[in-house]
Amino acid sequence: MKVNCVKYGSHGVLLTWPAEIKEEILMEVLSFQSALQEKYAKRLAFTQNAYNSILLQFKDEPSTEDEKEIEFFVNESVLNHTLKNRQTWHIPVCYEKPYALDMPEVCLKNGLSKEEVITLHTSPTYLVYFMGFLPGFCYLGGLNEKLHIARKSIPRKITPKGAVGLGGQQTGIYPVESPGGWNIIGNTPVDMLQLNLREENGIQPGDYLKFIPVSTQEYEFIKKAADQRNYKLKSIPC
Repeated sequence: MKVNCVKYGSHGVLLTWPAEIKEEILMEVLSFQSALQEKYAKRLAFTQNAYNSILLQFKDEPSTEDEKEIEFFVNESVLNHTLKNRQTWHIPVCYEKPYALDMPEVCLKNGLSKEEVITLHTSPTYLVYFMGFLPGFCYLGGLNEKLHIARKSIPRKITPKGAVGLGGQQTGIYPVESPGGWNIIGNTPVDMLQLNLREENGIQPGDYLKFIPVSTQEYEFIKKAADQRNYKLKSIPC
């Protein structure tokens, strides 16, 4: 598929694929991101992918020839899109009070029972497209259409750390306490920020997440262990 390459600021080059949210496109994006990181290892400050794009931020200003070389590379190269070390992460979530702050509103607006919301939310395996918004925040694909819901008209000034929410066509986890307008239906006792700071072992784009419902008692047990760094999050190689 055709990839566009344009200058982005003084030191950046932006690569864009077709404006679609598809696993096929993400796998190609991540494969080329890895290849470009290796190709320009000494010159790159950092790279960042999104649903269908890669930003290459160089330490020095890239030339027009650099842009042409990058565009030729991504459009003419054939890469193996099989990523190594992909994991499916099992994220425990408590959907009970006092953690499900907006569950009644979600049930009312979407015409669902609490049990249906939990079943619909925990059934899929969600693809991690990229990280952003907050450190450790995963942009996920795969939310059931029955759970699509508009963001809150008046955002909360404080959304609790670990809050699991619904916003538009997405679901996600607040890794830290933050203002936010998503509808909160649960909370995870896992420290998502600490998990994602461990780059070699943390959640990466291309991985999957699976939400696992737990009781309030299980939540408290896991949180105590997690706070003491005695809890290991379950993950299964893909």
